[in-house]
Amino acid sequence: MALTAVSSEAENHQRHHLDLYASNQEAEIERLLSIGATRVEWRYPDDADFVVLSDPDGNTFCVIEK
Repeated sequence: MALTAVSSEAENHQRHHLDLYASNQEAEIERLLSIGATRVEWRYPDDADFVVLSDPDGNTFCVIEK
């Protein structure tokens, strides 16, 4: 897991970004979706190794292939 400070305005965006690293990304995404996460529409680069999800409060986070 990694936490990164972001430069966006606190009023409009979250101030920290959570990255979760998973050895089985697909299984971890399915597990998170089953407990309340949702997929976020995102413009992914062609070589993206991450998927953006949102928790029930609307905080976004990434699940990254380890």
